Amino acid sequence: MIPADFPRLGEVQSLVLRKAPKHALFCNAVGELAHNARLSAIFGDVEDLLAVVPSPDWPEFRADLAAKFNEGRRPEQSRRSGLRRYQPAWDKLNEARASRRLVQDGFEAVRFVRSLHGTKTPDLVGFLGDEPVFCEVKTVNISDREATRRAEDGVGMTETAANDTLLAKSLDVAVRALAQIRGYECDCRAIVFLFLNPDDSLGEPIATIAAQVKTHLDRAPELAGATIHIDHHPPFHFAV
Repeated sequence: MIPADFPRLGEVQSLVLRKAPKHALFCNAVGELAHNARLSAIFGDVEDLLAVVPSPDWPEFRADLAAKFNEGRRPEQSRRSGLRRYQPAWDKLNEARASRRLVQDGFEAVRFVRSLHGTKTPDLVGFLGDEPVFCEVKTVNISDREATRRAEDGVGMTETAANDTLLAKSLDVAVRALAQIRGYECDCRAIVFLFLNPDDSLGEPIATIAAQVKTHLDRAPELAGATIHIDHHPPFHFAV
């Protein structure tokens, strides 16, 4: 069981199928945390993210996150999903990262936007005074080639700058995110929150890469009028 110090993570665990394969978040947590500082830090980071989810939105967020962890237990469904395993769950956590960023930037009454009757909506809405600002959260994930490499424990690579493939992929994802906002509320202020998870094995130059992606997107006419936020894990981050 998850220790009481991590209440929301414990609620997620209670919804994860008991027969799910062992995973760092859900295996012998009490015993491991006693002597594993790295695991304790991971638990703390995840709990901090879950804590920013507004209480009215928490039941739905919790259920969706648990469902994505449960989906990761079925790698036989397809080679692609099998290689990526729990990535959709980590992508869901990036919505909480974006919520935290909006609060830090001074937005008030930040909430998740609920989809009605299957309609596509932005992920978040916050207010500056009386003005609503909508935010769509997207993750630019590793390529299928890199997913295969990691699954097979192949030799990784490092990047010193954002390559053309990453720039093009980031632009495509950002354009789709903005279209989702505009399709919901065409005249609103829009924030596109991109979380970068590039192919680089170590992430040492991630701050440089993120800055280059930000510059590329800020100059893109397709994104005119939108605010672009870029986030990423710190260098040498191996938790997720």
